[in-house]
Amino acid sequence: DQYTPSELKYMYPGSQSGEYPIPHWDIKDAAFAPYIKFIDSKWWDLVELGRAVLPNLSMEVRVDIEGGKVPYDMHLDDKAEGKPIQGYWAGYMGASSANLTAEMGLKSLEKVLAHSTGNGRSPIILGQFNLQDNTPHMMKVMKAIDLKECNKFIEKSATVLKKYTKGYGIWAHRNYRQSEVYNGSFLLGLEGWSSQKSDRGSIEIENRFLLLSGLDSGSFAKVEQAVKQLPKNQCDNENTNMEVCFKYRMNNEANGASRFHVVWDGKKEHVIAYSAIWTEKCVRVPSLDENKFYNIGFLIEGMASVNIDNVEMFGHTHSMYMHDVDYTPISTCGDGLPVLNRLLDDPT
Repeated sequence: DQYTPSELKYMYPGSQSGEYPIPHWDIKDAAFAPYIKFIDSKWWDLVELGRAVLPNLSMEVRVDIEGGKVPYDMHLDDKAEGKPIQGYWAGYMGASSANLTAEMGLKSLEKVLAHSTGNGRSPIILGQFNLQDNTPHMMKVMKAIDLKECNKFIEKSATVLKKYTKGYGIWAHRNYRQSEVYNGSFLLGLEGWSSQKSDRGSIEIENRFLLLSGLDSGSFAKVEQAVKQLPKNQCDNENTNMEVCFKYRMNNEANGASRFHVVWDGKKEHVIAYSAIWTEKCVRVPSLDENKFYNIGFLIEGMASVNIDNVEMFGHTHSMYMHDVDYTPISTCGDGLPVLNRLLDDPT
């Protein structure tokens, strides 16, 4: 409604009136800047509609300036009290061919926050403080804060955060695995898993844990699901021997004829040792043809009884170098976080 027929004809040459395709993601396209305004308005319409139900609803604004020329609406005039808009910052913003030093990162952070807050007029919550990003296929093009200067950057960012924000959230405070397994904690029962057992085998969900049991020496019970073999560019160090991690405990010590296996593509790849207490186990399985699906699962044979939980299969672990998956502290970036919080709490 904001454009005349002649303007629309110029932006969409050859298109029928009222039928306007999504333009190429290129600032040289005549329709690109109007399209950014269009999608911006649609996002904000959803916020205003949602406030009829959730009065404190806000959103994360797009802080990017596309092609260095086309900005998104920062909604600086949104006067709703108690609804600070969220924004984000990542280490790759402003980076060239190399990772950022602490000083370079601070300049980039302040530039983005000044833009997204109208030079501090409308402070945001920095919901994604993404100073590290080790996504494998993006690491060559998306740079981060130099790990040697990570703590220095975090500590010195206090001044910038105080000036432009009402709070921040780290992306991500703890390392996490990009698991390909569906329903690995069995909270949805056996949804996503196929199962097979002998007459004297048993497959149950017991207190939200999977329980595989055999009642005689000839018993077996197996669960599995199809998982995609990831390609090199989605795996840490291009290691395509994907890793399977899970927690387990065995309710009775298996005799010599009883076994608990990890099964991959129909083959018994690992025999898992007896443990009467919950134990986390991680094993790697052989690489197969990339982007094809193969079954990963668990098999018990004989008079074994095993609880299984928290099943993950992955080729990549997202890391912010603050805490490992099990919350073990990592000093590389983790030492700077308590200092940052103390500085932010200091009213001076």
